[in-house]
Amino acid sequence: MANRWESSTINYSDDEIRIGHFTNHYIGKYYKDAGRSLAVGLNLYNFFVHNLHKPDEFLAKAITYDNKRIFTETNIKDIKHKINSQSDSPYFKKIRLLRHNGGGGTPLPGPEQTDKSRNGFWDKIIRKMTFPITSRIPEDGWVYYIFWWIHILYHMEQMDIYGPFISQFLDTVTLSLPIMADLTQEVAQKLIGLAPIPYASIIGEGLGYFISLMFIGTAVLLNNSRRHFGAAFKTALDAIPIVGETVSGAAINFETGADRFAGYKKKLQGSIGKISPTAGNIIYSYVPDTDIHTEALPPIDVGKIGEDIQDYAEKKTGLDKVTESVDKIASANIGSVSIGQVATIPGLKNMSVTKKGGHFRNVSRKKRV
Repeated sequence: MANRWESSTINYSDDEIRIGHFTNHYIGKYYKDAGRSLAVGLNLYNFFVHNLHKPDEFLAKAITYDNKRIFTETNIKDIKHKINSQSDSPYFKKIRLLRHNGGGGTPLPGPEQTDKSRNGFWDKIIRKMTFPITSRIPEDGWVYYIFWWIHILYHMEQMDIYGPFISQFLDTVTLSLPIMADLTQEVAQKLIGLAPIPYASIIGEGLGYFISLMFIGTAVLLNNSRRHFGAAFKTALDAIPIVGETVSGAAINFETGADRFAGYKKKLQGSIGKISPTAGNIIYSYVPDTDIHTEALPPIDVGKIGEDIQDYAEKKTGLDKVTESVDKIASANIGSVSIGQVATIPGLKNMSVTKKGGHFRNVSRKKRV
């Protein structure tokens, strides 16, 4: 997915073209260009849903109609909020993994990503590692239906009425199984160890471990069927002999550290993105994270970053308003600016203006005689 949207250079997807033709066929004679207008709107919506992670200021600059901005940062924020509220709509789900003209795009979160219980560090890592394979599975093929049945519990949890009750029951079961595994292993080892037979302690430990494996295996299967991949992975680590508990604890601590790192990255991107949206986008794209990125890495354009910083400084100092006032005088085809005209512009009294690059920007105080 491209990093900017311009009305004169739209690359329509096949779906958008078909919808446009269908609309023109039925209502085109009543509403001129209805099909094209609808296709443009869908294409812009597609651009939005694949770039929701971008800063508001960046999108306000990136979306243009006839090379002119059409949205303010406030508009962008409202549009993002509206689109996020439509995340369960069929069209949103369809374009969630859409490859727009082969250009790719960042997949948007589905139910398994928006649910916090399915959105931990290990959940994201597993989805990211398997995405090159899962993204190629056609939704009308036999492989897709196999996975549908493997994740049958997940689909049952999405039911409107019974879903929450099923989720509560499964939460109780999956959280209890690892506890039962530890308890069974401990009890079996001690009870059998009391028996007056040779190697009773070793036999008790082995039997307890075997029984605990059944509990752990059941918990892993249930979590996997619910698409709780992170929980399934951490539970499976408990099955490793001798060091299982230690490795599982290390995985939990690593997850905590990774979540904090992701928070620091988000803060850094937000802080720098306010000054330079280009630099903020570079941080998002180049600093490692658990998000799935299918778009090409943006080039590191130092010149563009410098322009962003200059624009930010002008806004903060009010120089942009001064420049706008001077540009209005220049657009009136006035060859030179008189002292009287300069005096009417706030902040430019007793100052001279030099034109550079099509804009009156270089301002220096005139030496009094």
